[in-house]
Amino acid sequence: MGGRGDLVRRFGATQRWLHWAFVVPFLVLLVTGVMLALPDLEVLLAQRDLIRSLHLASAWGMVVLPLMVVLAGDRRALRRDLREIDYWDGLDFEWLRRAPMFFKRSLPPAGRFNAGQKLNAILVGAAGVGFLVTGLCMWKAELFPLWLGDVCTQLHDLLTIAIVPLIAGHLFLTLVNPSTRGSLRGIVTGYVDAAWAAAHHSRWKP
Repeated sequence: MGGRGDLVRRFGATQRWLHWAFVVPFLVLLVTGVMLALPDLEVLLAQRDLIRSLHLASAWGMVVLPLMVVLAGDRRALRRDLREIDYWDGLDFEWLRRAPMFFKRSLPPAGRFNAGQKLNAILVGAAGVGFLVTGLCMWKAELFPLWLGDVCTQLHDLLTIAIVPLIAGHLFLTLVNPSTRGSLRGIVTGYVDAAWAAAHHSRWKP
């Protein structure tokens, strides 16, 4: 990948579009889902049908928009990303072991994706599939046994509870934490600061 001054290219257009095509509907789903889970709030009760419609539209968006990007974009770059996310070595596991103390201890050198980013991608992707499957059962509950609808509703709620801390941590690291928020530029513009890349992804050779 080419550089631009003191910047290095981290993501191409397809990778960035895929990220936002998934993330924006996912966040809308998460927010509207939490709102639907709080029916006791009067302000939400009055707009419940609108919130449910937005929730359903976002679910379709989370499927259709990424699919459009994959079909029209650079699939070779996406396959390369998937291979990198799927590849784990000893330093990745050591990174995870030290990660809870990363404010006090240095972390092992990382490649283009560190172990936290790999794990986040895997968990969010798995949660997305789980949300879609359980949400489909809830949406078309009349097509499934009653017990399955109940199970899917409970799993849907548990997934929401589990994903909120993960998303909150991701947002904190990309928007607030000074040492890691340099990654945001990469997914917005495609480029990151070369010094930041060397400090946080020293095994990556742009």
